[in-house]
Amino acid sequence: CHNDAKQLNKEKYTDCDNSHDITEPPFKMSKKILYPPSLNGMTPKNPIDSFWYSYYVQCPLVEYSSFLTRFRKRFGLPYSEFKELVNHCKRSDLFQRWSSNNVASLSSTPIELLVLGSLRSLNMSTFWTFGDSENSTYISSEVHCDFFDVFNDFGKTTHGKKYSVFA
Repeated sequence: CHNDAKQLNKEKYTDCDNSHDITEPPFKMSKKILYPPSLNGMTPKNPIDSFWYSYYVQCPLVEYSSFLTRFRKRFGLPYSEFKELVNHCKRSDLFQRWSSNNVASLSSTPIELLVLGSLRSLNMSTFWTFGDSENSTYISSEVHCDFFDVFNDFGKTTHGKKYSVFA
């Protein structure tokens, strides 16, 4: 069984360059961000390139009732409440590390995606993991987990209780 897997691995990674025998992947997976192959090697994926960012943040189809219905089913609250919740999170001191530029003056992770990941986890309970949020947003599961802890504490406050997802 082990030799079969090794042979499959050789075939998988020797298609690109048959000049030498490769038995291991030509890269190491990062714990921070997904790294899919590109033409010039490995390139990190940016959260603003994710489907969730383009579909729910950048160009939401709020004029269509099907979009609004689907959003409420997936995330547990209406889209208009989501926008209010994001604005409240951006103003809250609890979320400052996610809503401001970091020390290197790089823009922070879009807080909208972190809120979406947390809402999805709350709405789907055991069926949605932080790894699923990572796959949907290109933000590491560790960041989603850290944000979720703070988000959950936020939901226990009087400010958080005004949103239906925390009620």
